[in-house]
Amino acid sequence: MNKLIEVIIVDDCSTMNYTEVYNDFIDLNLTILKPDQNSGPGVCRHIGVDKAVGKYITFIDSDDKFSDSTSLQRLYAFALANPDMDMVCGQTIEELKDGTTYTHLKSFTWCFAKLYKLDFLRKNNINFNSTRANEDNSFCTLCSLCADKVAWLLEPVYLWRYQPTSITRENNHEYQYRGFKSYVENMIWVYDQCVLRGIEKKEKCAYHCIAVWIRIYFHFLNVF
Repeated sequence: MNKLIEVIIVDDCSTMNYTEVYNDFIDLNLTILKPDQNSGPGVCRHIGVDKAVGKYITFIDSDDKFSDSTSLQRLYAFALANPDMDMVCGQTIEELKDGTTYTHLKSFTWCFAKLYKLDFLRKNNINFNSTRANEDNSFCTLCSLCADKVAWLLEPVYLWRYQPTSITRENNHEYQYRGFKSYVENMIWVYDQCVLRGIEKKEKCAYHCIAVWIRIYFHFLNVF
């Protein structure tokens, strides 16, 4: 069973030694990779996608976790029941500062809580760019625009934990300000990628462009 799942850990030049932690999971089909220098989540995920050999691929951040022990099993069973889908997507539970939770339904904002068919990513030459913020948003958005078939599992599979020291929440949510430029750059990147693929005039790409402007508007309201 352990060989059914390939686990790829990309260590972004951490200053901590995780050897003992890795040794606790030595029985897993585990691969540990490390870039030459600290490069951010986009580069690390790009490395992981390049290395992956399984039929499906999913992502999990180091400070998050799956919602329960059956999350991957349920996603995989859903994928097997829908073999024609390029992606199958579950729901994400966000843990808030006050300890309450909020469930995000049918969101393409983040790359997690989803299984991507690896052949789909390879065929469409989809991978993460090297930006340090919003790279998961642009990756997932491009996947949604290139995918012909997407299925939604209306069950929570992922827990986005509240961590005050995480990139998105440190320094009193400073990320909302400095991450805005990166968001715009990533959405331009998505459009450029659509142009390269000749799909920029498709109906859902037009809807995406409208959605980008709407999100920018509400982002400004939130920041100011």
